[in-house]
Amino acid sequence: MFHATSSAWPYCATMSGAALIMTGRWLDGQTVLRTLNHARSS
Repeated sequence: MFHATSSAWPYCATMSGAALIMTGRWLDGQTVLRTLNHARSS
């Protein structure tokens, strides 16, 4: 049931008021850190 649980995460996060931070296709360390700092995540 992993596929059923993982496909519901974006909907659950949105319904709970959480912000989803998506880096797109760039997953290098510098881009990820810049995106997280810009979004001011904790």
